[in-house]
Amino acid sequence: MTKILILHGAGMNMRGKSQISTFGTQTLEDYDKQITEYANQLGVETELFHSNIEGEVVNALYDAHDRGFDAALINPAGYTTGAGPLRNAITQVG
Repeated sequence: MTKILILHGAGMNMRGKSQISTFGTQTLEDYDKQITEYANQLGVETELFHSNIEGEVVNALYDAHDRGFDAALINPAGYTTGAGPLRNAITQVG
C-alpha cells in the first residue's frame, strides 16, 4: 500500500480559531479528517504531522525517508518564506 506523509506547517493549528475572515472556519482537525477520508477512498495509507517548529518538520521528513514512505505532501503554511534545511529535507522523500 502506498504510504504518504502529510505535513502541515506553521500556524495550521490556529486555523478556524483566528483570522477567520482570511482563512475561514475549517480547523486543522477538519483538514485532517477530510484528508484521511479521501486517502481511505483511494486506498492510500497516510500519516499526518503538524509542527510550528521547522526542525521538527525536517526530522519528520528524514524519518519518513528512513521508514520507506513513498511520498510526502506538505502544506507549508507559515514556512512559505523559509529556506535551507526544510527545502533540503523535502527532496529526501519519494
